[in-house]
Amino acid sequence: MGTPIVHGNIKSSNILLDSDYTVKVALPSPDGCADMSGYLDLEAYLLGKLTNKSDVYSFGIVLAELLTGEKLLNIDRPEGEEFLGKYFVSAIKEDRMREILVQRLVEMVDIEQLKKVAMLTERCLRDQSEERPTMFEVATELQNVILELDNDPRS
Repeated sequence: MGTPIVHGNIKSSNILLDSDYTVKVALPSPDGCADMSGYLDLEAYLLGKLTNKSDVYSFGIVLAELLTGEKLLNIDRPEGEEFLGKYFVSAIKEDRMREILVQRLVEMVDIEQLKKVAMLTERCLRDQSEERPTMFEVATELQNVILELDNDPRS
């Protein structure tokens, strides 16, 4: 593997699909002034330095958005869980995964596959960057879930 690339602006509005539904990630802001509120991990926020693990955290937020259908910030959530990352991690740790997932996903996809993606998402959202997987590991795990879904006769 080569040197990790730090994108620094991974968020749902920067993930695009082309006409063949191929995923494209928009380039970072050329002036370096990106609005990353809620997508930025605490270490990067406090230290002012983005790393490849900051991108993993940001991608975890995108996965949480997809799994829950929730907005990044919701002041109606319990105190300390207003931001989606904290809300998601708390729900996983408290074994409330089914409660927070988009109901249509639960109806359409095997719960074990959803659990794998949810657990991967939780790992991406860990506070300590060294506890997060690499982006390569994230991609590999997601590819494995896709292969399992492709081989599932129910799908």
